[in-house]
Amino acid sequence: MQVMVYSDYIRSLLSYKKQNLTTEQRTFLFKLLSGHDQAFKIKSYLKLRNSAHDGRDPTSLISGSLEDIGLLEITKGKFLSSSKSFRITTFGLFHIFLNITIYPPQFLIKYKEDIILQTIVYQFFEEKTIKTSTGRFYSQLTNYIQECCNITMNAIQDINSSSKEEDKVKITNRLKFDLEWLIRRLGFKLIIMYNDTNLLALNPELKEDVKVTIYELESKMKGILSTDAKFIDLIKSINKDFSEGYEEIIRIHQEHLKNNK
Repeated sequence: MQVMVYSDYIRSLLSYKKQNLTTEQRTFLFKLLSGHDQAFKIKSYLKLRNSAHDGRDPTSLISGSLEDIGLLEITKGKFLSSSKSFRITTFGLFHIFLNITIYPPQFLIKYKEDIILQTIVYQFFEEKTIKTSTGRFYSQLTNYIQECCNITMNAIQDINSSSKEEDKVKITNRLKFDLEWLIRRLGFKLIIMYNDTNLLALNPELKEDVKVTIYELESKMKGILSTDAKFIDLIKSINKDFSEGYEEIIRIHQEHLKNNK
C-alpha cells in the first residue's frame, strides 16, 4: 500500500501569510511561470507597462518586492555580470497554486523538487506522465493541486489561531486525512474518465474527426498512466480500500435481509 507522507509539507507552509499582490507583481509572477526566468526577458515587457515612475529598473523594483515578502529568490550572474535569474520559492508556488490553475506542465517539472509538488504530485505521478499530459488529464491535475492548497491554507490559519497543542494536532491530522481523500478522489476520477465507454462519450456537438483525434490522444494518455508505477500503486490502494468497504457493506446488507425474513 502506498505510504503518504505530509508532515514536512505541513511544517514548510505553517508560516505562510496570504499576500495581496499588485498588478505588476502578479504580472511578474505570471511571466515567470510562463518560462521567463531571467531579468533581460522580462525587463522590456515591464518597461512597456510603465511599472516604474522614477527611472529605476522596473525588474529590480518588482522582483525585489517579491523577494522581500518571500515569494521569490534572486540569483545574480557570475563575476561582473549584471544579469539576474529568478526562482519562485515554496511560498511563491503556494501563492500561485492557491490562485490559478492555468500554467504549463513544464512549470510543474521545473519545480518538481519543491516540497509542495513532491508531496501532492510526484508522490503519485512520475515526471513522464506530467510531461506528456493531455488537456483533460492536466485540467483534473491542476484543479486537484488548487484544492489541496486551499484546504492546506484553511488548516494553516486554524493551526496558527489555536492556542492548544492538542487542537493543533487534531487540525493537522484532519488535514492529512483531507489530502489523502483528495488524491484518492483524483485517482478514482481518472479511472472513470479513462474508461473506454467514457472516452467514446465525448461532446456530441464535436465534429467526428475532432472526436477521433481527442479519443486517440486520450487513449495514448491512458497508456502512459498504465505504465506509471506510482499511479498504479495509487489505484491499487484505492481498489483495496473500495473492495474492503464494498464487501463490508454487502455483508451487513445480507445480514439485514437474513434477519428480516
